[in-house]
Amino acid sequence: MMFALLVFKAPGAAWGGDASDRTASRFRASAVSKPRRALLESEALDRLRGLLASDDPATVLTAVKALGDSGAPNAALPLVEMLGVGAQPPATVAALDALKRLRDVSSIEILVLYAGNRGTEIRRHAVEALGTFADGRVVPILMDRLGDGAPEVRAAAAQALATRGEKAAVPRLLALLKRNDATIVGPLGALAPLSTLPEIAGLQGSISDDNLASVLGELLQRQDVSESARLDLVKTLARVPGAASTTALIEYVGTATGGERRSSKSEAQKIIDERGKGE
Repeated sequence: MMFALLVFKAPGAAWGGDASDRTASRFRASAVSKPRRALLESEALDRLRGLLASDDPATVLTAVKALGDSGAPNAALPLVEMLGVGAQPPATVAALDALKRLRDVSSIEILVLYAGNRGTEIRRHAVEALGTFADGRVVPILMDRLGDGAPEVRAAAAQALATRGEKAAVPRLLALLKRNDATIVGPLGALAPLSTLPEIAGLQGSISDDNLASVLGELLQRQDVSESARLDLVKTLARVPGAASTTALIEYVGTATGGERRSSKSEAQKIIDERGKGE
């Protein structure tokens, strides 16, 4: 059986067919396994395996969806087997999404292989699926995909790393920001330590104002930022022209604080009002 020959390959290989406290808490919530359902009976499993081997694309997609929606502990194996021998791109993408829902660690190796597939959409879906695992084996693959030539794949990898709270990704994300890469601004803002604020602010003029404002705005919304740091961020945003910085300030002012009065919000509102007068 061809599946038995699979090995854990480097993420660059072609195969098959054509997130701070806030983000870390989101990962903890998303990574907690859903209550496991009962095993699929062997008869049902064999029937779905047969449908996966069909020449009719619609039949294959129906079987993939049934397995992904089942939540059964043994539902991932037929999908892994199908991906191991290769499938048409629509079925491949559907299978990757099904594995993302199932979150079975036995699928990590095949997802790694597909994260290096030549098809951009296939790589993106594989990376998104890998991002759902708490298993540390996925981190090097996600880091590697930050260097992907497709912006949507870089964005998926960056978001997955931010959702995991992987601080080790910050230098790579900073390097991408310096290249004016818009795909990583949210994840960088969610992960970057406040000690990097001077470095980020110092990029003004060398990257787009929108990208700079987006990073600063994400930093400003984090729960682990002190009030003095928030005030610094607001003042830094005040020096960034354009609608993106105004939007970041407006979003910050609109965040709920349980009735708490913040000088940083008062300063942000002042800047918003001044910009409104100038229009």
